[in-house]
Amino acid sequence: PGWRRPVKPLRVVVADSSMSVRGVLKRFFEARPNIQIVGEAENGKTAFALVGDVRPDALVLDLDLPDSGDLMPSIALRHPVPVFLIAGRTQRQALLDVFAAGHHGVVAVHERPELPEQWEALCTSLADAIAEMETGREHPLEEDHAPRAVVAGDISRVAIGASTGGPNAVAELLAALGERPRVGIVLVQHISPGFETVLAEWLNGTLPLDVRVASDGEPLLAGSVRIAPAGSHCVLEPDGVIRLLDARAAVNGHQPSVETLFHSLLGHPSSAVAAVLLSGMGSDGAEAMLELRRQEVLTIAQDRRSCAVFGMPRAAIERRAASVVLPPGAIGRLLAGRDVSVDD
Repeated sequence: PGWRRPVKPLRVVVADSSMSVRGVLKRFFEARPNIQIVGEAENGKTAFALVGDVRPDALVLDLDLPDSGDLMPSIALRHPVPVFLIAGRTQRQALLDVFAAGHHGVVAVHERPELPEQWEALCTSLADAIAEMETGREHPLEEDHAPRAVVAGDISRVAIGASTGGPNAVAELLAALGERPRVGIVLVQHISPGFETVLAEWLNGTLPLDVRVASDGEPLLAGSVRIAPAGSHCVLEPDGVIRLLDARAAVNGHQPSVETLFHSLLGHPSSAVAAVLLSGMGSDGAEAMLELRRQEVLTIAQDRRSCAVFGMPRAAIERRAASVVLPPGAIGRLLAGRDVSVDD
């Protein structure tokens, strides 16, 4: 009684031109019992060969790795693997190219530290995100409490929370809304500071929607998507005006936090709003989502099969906070006003 089958460590390849950076990452990762470094690469050619040979569970990749021009599309085509990208803030165009090319398996983008003391925070964040990829695989979560079919009603405002793996899910959801969606959306995406502007620029150029980083005092209109800026909590007032709360402390370790955004919906008419949790690590937003469901707000979690990291949706489902569990495309169709089955 109580015996559990041991979970195999997640096997990771680290690709960075700097031997010292690879050493730092390796030291931090190997301190985790659930992560094993199975290869190191100093250039794109070596990285491609390693991924093909050892078939890792994850690849940590420097965006500026030498000889890596076609590395990500080649890996995505031949040996698909979740990619955790490390990029500098100055690599805006390179990041846009990654997004435009379909992410090539990129589930998270982390800022490359400029100071030595910042590497510990990066390593911890990377290790946590990689480790959480395994959440739910050994002990699958039942999701059959969701209704067989749902209708979104007269929803006009939607709050979305996402983290690791979120940008892909967000893009799929937004694409499914169609060209003239009836809803406006506020998104809290956990991402390294400054990269939310790149995400907004990419989505705005890809979709027939008005996607921008949110500004304080602007109204949320149908067809618009506003992404919370780094360092500010973002709330939506009952009259549909977006407010940024710059002086507040982090909530659940995040600023902006999904919890704060979801809490702001509690004063809205329950039939007019919806809350969505997409792929990501942790549990940010789950408690507030439960409060929303108790007030008969439509609450939606991304399903396990389509998540890169099931942490945030799982936390909501475990609490019975999600009234509906669906993949991103089906969530978008539901919010667009189309009837959706849970098998959609």
